[in-house]
Amino acid sequence: MPASLITQIAHHITALHRHGSALLATHDQQQQADVHHVQCLHTLQSYFVWVADYTALAESTAENSNAILLLSHEDGTHLSWVGTTHAVAEHEPLYAQMWSLLQRHLHQQYAQVARWENRCLLQLVPQHGRFSWENQEDVLLNNADLNSILNWQAAA
Repeated sequence: MPASLITQIAHHITALHRHGSALLATHDQQQQADVHHVQCLHTLQSYFVWVADYTALAESTAENSNAILLLSHEDGTHLSWVGTTHAVAEHEPLYAQMWSLLQRHLHQQYAQVARWENRCLLQLVPQHGRFSWENQEDVLLNNADLNSILNWQAAA
């Protein structure tokens, strides 16, 4: 991705990760769509997605490891990813690591997630995505683009 395009969209994408709302779309064995409001973090070249009700998601992720993550903001910016998912078990060290990150980075949302009784953690590895903003032409992204943007913004 050209550096000029990164500089145009990096601020928007970073803001989406900090202040956007997130939805996770999956489908069950009968191809019925299932959409969940989620909290997510991006680290280790993946999204870690906290879902409130594991039982509602269990059937969707049992046979199908694909999902769509949509980050959106009231300013009209949107970032969507198609990616592969897998559940992170509560006894895995990665679960505790992500729980700690959630607590540090999502302040108010952490209290909300902590109250979820059947919460689960999914790791979503982005495959391909689309960013749209300010009535501009959509920008197609891959995981390497996203990591370049987030690393560029962190270094700036």
